[in-house]
Amino acid sequence: MSLNLRLFAASLCLTAIPAVTNADSASLACTGPAAAEPSAERLCAALQTVVLSRYGVALQSSGEAGESGKLRLELQKSTSTAVSARLSWQSGAGQGASPVLDLVATDTDQLSDEALADFAETLLSLTEPPLPPFH
Repeated sequence: MSLNLRLFAASLCLTAIPAVTNADSASLACTGPAAAEPSAERLCAALQTVVLSRYGVALQSSGEAGESGKLRLELQKSTSTAVSARLSWQSGAGQGASPVLDLVATDTDQLSDEALADFAETLLSLTEPPLPPFH
């Protein structure tokens, strides 16, 4: 796949993002016009896996905000070969969001799990201000 997403993510000058500290209060909502599409569901699962591996926190899927913090994956478009989404967070510490990003596969008929995981990492990395601790 000619996505260059790995190179883009590797070239980012990443700042340290404080860990999400309370798994009971951190939730993830996958919303937007394309949230029910298969690629969107796979991206939501990839984001949960990335947060678990990066922070050691298992996000609870939710349509509503958790007591202390919430991540929202806003899916604008989702097909088997493309997704367009942004990540936002909200907690007692404030709120933040990534820009809307697009991922498009031009040489395959389906986005790979690896490409979706890289995309989830990039969304987390570009969220401004950075993700705070939820506690």
